[in-house]
Amino acid sequence: MPSTSSTAARSLSIAPRWSAQAAAAIAVGGSSNVLLSECILTGHDMTSSLFDLPTVALTVRGGSLVLVSSCSVTGGSSIDGSHPPAPGIVLEAGRLELAGDSIASVAAGRALAGAPGTSAIHTLGGSVLHDPRVQLLPFAQAPAIDGPAVVAAGPLSSVRAGATGPGGSIQATLIGNPGDLAILLIGPAIQPLAIDPFGNLMVDPTRIYFANVGVVGPNGYVFQNFPIAGSATPGEAIAIQPLTGPGFNLRLQLPVVVTIN
Repeated sequence: MPSTSSTAARSLSIAPRWSAQAAAAIAVGGSSNVLLSECILTGHDMTSSLFDLPTVALTVRGGSLVLVSSCSVTGGSSIDGSHPPAPGIVLEAGRLELAGDSIASVAAGRALAGAPGTSAIHTLGGSVLHDPRVQLLPFAQAPAIDGPAVVAAGPLSSVRAGATGPGGSIQATLIGNPGDLAILLIGPAIQPLAIDPFGNLMVDPTRIYFANVGVVGPNGYVFQNFPIAGSATPGEAIAIQPLTGPGFNLRLQLPVVVTIN
């Protein structure tokens, strides 16, 4: 899995503190729309100093919509049995959606035996929708998700894809639900655009291509190659977004954004 992230956002800021003690790896606020795709996010591990405590990998606050697709998100670890590790994600407000298969995860950090338990996701409000295939790994006996957020589990289709250059091809893997109808949309990435009743479109509707990939097979995957024109512009962000669902009850799902090399 690449240790990079793809973003589609109005703002992506770095939080100065977590629990007034230590910096978070990434913080999203200010009603931002952010997509993190095929990324590895890790909080800071505690050192020997009691003033250098483990930190959260991702904090979501304000009215933000944060989509996390096929990522590994892990909180910082503790080095003793008295300080708990950090959760992978803290949701203060807003909406968090997690998609992917079993290689995707959100985990609390580790600590010595006897340390207090820590949830994979700690919430102070907002809502969480997660695909049950994404691993949620708390520390010790803590619940996977704690706090007052509204939490729901349900199937979310998503895409993994590798970057390419002009004249090459993007190899995409759709992670879907067996039996669903699946269409992949590809084109320049844009901010989420509400398309009722299908959801948020993140592909430029004036430059969109359709790739009908039919029905998701029993293994839950569909593989598709997209040729890229030799005239494509290096540095351009291309979104690949699935439109899937049972029968014709289709919804726009989490995309992946790749950059033309």
